[in-house]
Amino acid sequence: ASSISATVNMSLLYYFLKKKVGALDEASIFLSFSKIFFAAVCMGGVAWSYNHFVLSAHVSNSRLHQLLWLFLGILLSISFYFALAFLLKVREVRKIFS
Repeated sequence: ASSISATVNMSLLYYFLKKKVGALDEASIFLSFSKIFFAAVCMGGVAWSYNHFVLSAHVSNSRLHQLLWLFLGILLSISFYFALAFLLKVREVRKIFS
């Protein structure tokens, strides 16, 4: 229900913004969204692989050890996302690092 609500909310806000401001650069928005979505899906694959191959091997370790491995996986996933978004020339990510 909340995802449907968010979609309806976004659609209404987009409609009223376009009505008030005028033409929006939909092609640029879609291209940027596509690049960000691709980077996010790839990051999800990295996180899933890390969980499946690395974290599952450390189940018997202490909680602190598991927490450190988890933190490393999170850092790896975030780094992969930003690196891929940077390589895809996502304008918003380039602004963050400039």
